[in-house]
Amino acid sequence: MAPKVSISSFAILVESYLFPFLFGYYAFKSCRFLCLNYRIILEIVHRIRVGGVHLQYIGLISDILYSALLMLFNILIIWALLTRKNLYEKPEGFLELFLPLAGTFFYLSYNFLQYIPKKWNIVLVPQNSLLHLSAIGSFVSVGGLVIACLGTYDLRRSYGVFVQVRQIITERTYRHVRHPIYSGYILILIGFLLIVPKCYNFILTVTAIWITILRAIIEEKKLAAFSPGYREYMSRTPMIFPITLNRKREP
Repeated sequence: MAPKVSISSFAILVESYLFPFLFGYYAFKSCRFLCLNYRIILEIVHRIRVGGVHLQYIGLISDILYSALLMLFNILIIWALLTRKNLYEKPEGFLELFLPLAGTFFYLSYNFLQYIPKKWNIVLVPQNSLLHLSAIGSFVSVGGLVIACLGTYDLRRSYGVFVQVRQIITERTYRHVRHPIYSGYILILIGFLLIVPKCYNFILTVTAIWITILRAIIEEKKLAAFSPGYREYMSRTPMIFPITLNRKREP
């Protein structure tokens, strides 16, 4: 009789052998976008050299940079998933299995924007500020993706989609915040909201940030239960952004 495979074990198998193909597909999409727009990329490079880049090109430059970084990000995830080792604790329970899926693939909800009611399609800012907000949002989202790439590279073989325990990383970007990848995610979401400041996008952004923070909390609960060293790390390192609140010293 064949041994039964638990949901946790099945999730790890899917994560290790199916997800790389999925992230590979998205890396291919980004690569295809860059290849199809190589003439525009050459034109922008030429304008940068002659000093002719204006604010109207910021969005296009951002799209190209974002696509290149997104391709790199997905390649880093594939590399991390295929080379990781030392699984100490598997994901257990509904939240540890399905909340990470919701957080990782939440962006798929943007494919259904065409079905959003018109009353949710309201622009939340004055029309004359859209161009400047778009430029700021482009900068923020690209910066967020850079941070997510650095966090993924630093995590490397400890990377996981589901909530699990592998080797705990506290160096490089993780020396500044406990979840640099999620810091990047949140900046990307905020940047996109500035680019598309509409009612439906505000709702999606708030929902995605809430899922991301809840996911971080659940991960930390599991890590802290596994390692006393991680509890000490939590006490001295900010969670999402490198901001510490002044605490009153005990007399």
